[in-house]
Amino acid sequence: MSRVIRFLSIAALCCGCINTQRVPGPMTQESFVLPLGQGADYVPGPTEVVVLRHGDPVQVRRPGALVSFPLTFYNKRLRLGSGGVVVNGVGGRVEVQVPGSSTAVQLFDRGAIVVGEPTREEPVLSLIQADRASLHLAPGDRISLVGGVELEADATIESGPFDFRTTGRDRVEIANHGRTIATLLYLDQVLALGPGEVFELPLLPGGTGPLARGPEPFLLSVEPGFWAGDSPKSTAPVEVVPDPRGLRVLATDPSDVTGLGVKVHLSEGEEVLFQRLDEPAVSSQP
Repeated sequence: MSRVIRFLSIAALCCGCINTQRVPGPMTQESFVLPLGQGADYVPGPTEVVVLRHGDPVQVRRPGALVSFPLTFYNKRLRLGSGGVVVNGVGGRVEVQVPGSSTAVQLFDRGAIVVGEPTREEPVLSLIQADRASLHLAPGDRISLVGGVELEADATIESGPFDFRTTGRDRVEIANHGRTIATLLYLDQVLALGPGEVFELPLLPGGTGPLARGPEPFLLSVEPGFWAGDSPKSTAPVEVVPDPRGLRVLATDPSDVTGLGVKVHLSEGEEVLFQRLDEPAVSSQP
């Protein structure tokens, strides 16, 4: 009986030493970091694009969905609505085309694109991440690049190709290989990107998208030689009241009035008097 027990123990020990391997090993799914989802409350618009997979790995998330699915070699073309996301992995290549337009973006290696809705004044496509991308734009189209800076095409003819690269943790590069002048909207700057030019722009923690611009201000009329410096202006129609002491402004609606380097907010019915300090005060009393 003891011999049988020793034999079973030796057999179990030998079996534990065997390490069986399979060549090649099982394929592993590469991990993708997707942008935050819009959630089920996202309302898609009428805009659609065509996604064409040229090389693996490529994943797609439909508008409002919280999960993505891969594009395979036997199902490598689909239509995707606004709010959808396309993610490209290392070694992959994907193209996003706007039907009926020359606007198209190709991603090489790591990158992610969100489909926008131009009817809501959104860029037609937004690059959330891109190691390298090639861009073509139809007249007047606008694309948001990594960091938020926007690239706007010429208003009358096609623009591109443009070569976009992320050159470091805090810098991106955009080169114009076309024959037209494009526009870069970077914070409060409007930059002209001419043929053959290359711009290297820093990425800022707060984003580099164009700042919201309000309506054009109303310029207030002043007598020649009476006013020094920039012309006074207001954000809403106001009434200029004659006053020998200076520029007197009465607000008929809430408005911000700027003059002599000072910005004043006026409620309806309030007024302000702008008077230069280098002139003696003049009494308005007779």
